Amino acid sequence: MKSTTGIVAALIAVLGIALGTGVYIGSRSQAVAFDMEEPLTPFSMHEVQTNRPYSSDNGRVKLLSFVLTNCPDGTCPLTMLDFADLQDALTDRGLFGTDVELLSITFDPDRDTPEEFAAYAGAFNANPDGWRFLRADDSTVRAVADELNYVYALGDDGSAVHAVLMYLVDRDHQVRAVRRMTTSNERMDFDSVLRELVALAGT
Repeated sequence: MKSTTGIVAALIAVLGIALGTGVYIGSRSQAVAFDMEEPLTPFSMHEVQTNRPYSSDNGRVKLLSFVLTNCPDGTCPLTMLDFADLQDALTDRGLFGTDVELLSITFDPDRDTPEEFAAYAGAFNANPDGWRFLRADDSTVRAVADELNYVYALGDDGSAVHAVLMYLVDRDHQVRAVRRMTTSNERMDFDSVLRELVALAGT
């Protein structure tokens, strides 16, 4: 069984790889350096609110985050509260679900069952027209995370550690910015994220 200490050590090792590829974590700046020249490969997952398949190849601007319902440090629910505010702000601008969508992908699909993840989405009043809670098998989620240099580790005892990054992706799947999620110490740069999403939508 993996201990919490063990997965932390493993994550630190993986973070070293991420540092070497241009993504760094731990900066006090809200903007995070990244170096990803190739577009993100389009992916398919399962949307838990509507029980329908989801394809990212849909021409919409995306704010993509990885979450889990049993978040160890509160980062995930705090960030989802800000996503709820983004949902309202984008709706007010007529962009929500048409030009811009919010993606919350669980990286613990074994524990986050479709029913539990759908209930989690409901707790934040997520509108599936433009805020999609997505599940897929481990290999699919890991492939997307690896391409984004997003690192996480799960223990058999239910413990978890993960990066606190989210990704702004344009209509052509190019990652245009990497931002920090909301933590117990610092809120995401909400105004900047909203401004960037609106700009990428071309309005």
